[in-house]
Amino acid sequence: AAPATDPAAARIATLEAEVERLVAALARARQEAEEAEARAVAVETPGDGVRLLGLVERRGLKGPDEAAATLAILLEHHALDAVLPWITVADAKRVERILAERLGLSCGGPACLLPGGPVVEVPPARCDVCGGESAARALRRFSDACLLAGITRVLWVGGRPRVLQRLVEGVDRRLALRVHPGALPVTPPDEAWPRVVVVWDDGDLSPAAARAGCDRPAARVACTGASLAQACLEAAACVEALDPSALDAP
Repeated sequence: AAPATDPAAARIATLEAEVERLVAALARARQEAEEAEARAVAVETPGDGVRLLGLVERRGLKGPDEAAATLAILLEHHALDAVLPWITVADAKRVERILAERLGLSCGGPACLLPGGPVVEVPPARCDVCGGESAARALRRFSDACLLAGITRVLWVGGRPRVLQRLVEGVDRRLALRVHPGALPVTPPDEAWPRVVVVWDDGDLSPAAARAGCDRPAARVACTGASLAQACLEAAACVEALDPSALDAP
């Protein structure tokens, strides 16, 4: 007879596959937007500024890859410090979004590792995962708050894909959790989903994602913590304070 499948392991595998799908969708959308932007970019920017890519090309280098290699070499030889103070950007919000999506900040702790992209090691207070709190304790408190309130189905909206992977891996296995990065529009939950919608505004939440769950018979919880652990602690406190009548939906 075929060995029995562990339901918890199967659910984790399904959630991890969903996170991977969302990461890939976000990467495709970002690449398409950047390619469209690159086709429309001229060397000169409005006003007196000049694009860095244009200056690199004037030096004899071609394309984003060689420009990136140039910056890496300048950094390696401690020559970038002379350039950084003079670099300005024409679209600050765009650059800010790219830094938010692609660059991870981690204290380096075992529970705060962010695989799958560039990471800068920072003090715990600025870590994307723990923010100076115990990430494991925060995830446990959020899980316990939901389970004690009889909540087993949660939609978590907001956060960056790599940070949300820590959330998926850290919650209690009895909690059925769906996650959705804040930069992507949210597909409406189906039928009985969810009992609670957690909306985490980490500074990169799209307006469409911010409205998640407004049209569903589910309690909504908002949090604004700078790190995943802080958001979990906020969400746990809100769940603990929920009026039971808000959870009467089947």
